[in-house]
Amino acid sequence: MAAFPVLKSGAVVQAPFARVVRYATDVVRFCGGDEQRYPLRGRAGRRWMVALSGLDDGELQALSNFYEQHGPYGVSFEFRDPLSGEMFAECVFADAGLDLKLAGAHSGECVLRIEEKVNAV
Repeated sequence: MAAFPVLKSGAVVQAPFARVVRYATDVVRFCGGDEQRYPLRGRAGRRWMVALSGLDDGELQALSNFYEQHGPYGVSFEFRDPLSGEMFAECVFADAGLDLKLAGAHSGECVLRIEEKVNAV
């Protein structure tokens, strides 16, 4: 399985970035006011908001090529969590497009969202 490209610095992402842990539950409300909650998935899923800047042409091209192979088709890839270092094998791009900008030498920017695929219960 392909892994998300690493920057020339060896980092996966740059600061600042955000990681969100998402739980999916359903709530059944009874006439008496009681509630019962149950999970829709076996475990929580993660989503990473990644904003990269100061990228050179090669790094932008690597991200663009990787997105062309995986993004539009929802093909899974590996992504290393920058906080824990844990590798997540079933990740996809959460957006329908990739926002790449090149303003000059070593001033490329990219914003993307990656989410972990989590199976239902």
